[in-house]
Amino acid sequence: MNCPACSKQLVEYKAGSLMIDICRDGCAGIWFDKDELEAVDEGKEPFPEDLLQVLRNAKVVVDHSKDRHCPKCSNQLLVEQYYDSSGQVAIDTCMTCGGHWLDTGELKSVRQDNTASAERDQAIEQYMSRNKERIKSIDAAHRVKSIFKLLF
Repeated sequence: MNCPACSKQLVEYKAGSLMIDICRDGCAGIWFDKDELEAVDEGKEPFPEDLLQVLRNAKVVVDHSKDRHCPKCSNQLLVEQYYDSSGQVAIDTCMTCGGHWLDTGELKSVRQDNTASAERDQAIEQYMSRNKERIKSIDAAHRVKSIFKLLF
């Protein structure tokens, strides 16, 4: 398979139980087959750290304005989609095979964002459980206030 960003040959890489494809001698992008990215997108999941820092060949220039084609479904254009909660990381997705292309550094950003999101969700859950009665009182007060607004 060829890299959708710089056309170099992709190299298979064993990442835990997955075999993913990386652009080792080119732009340092990573191809994930269907469901593989979801298996490694959180920072707490085991994953080879060296894959987060694949060396990019400085001589390879990537034109981000060019259309990218799926390395598996060569005639299928990749669609840019946001993969993080902040809307900062846009990855390329094949709508036919479900694979994902990440440019260099995007996997690290996705994993950091998902870890931060998980930590935020956990903190919210802890706050909610600690303050359950107070939240119920505030909610009840808002309902009473709404009733008074309707009456007057």
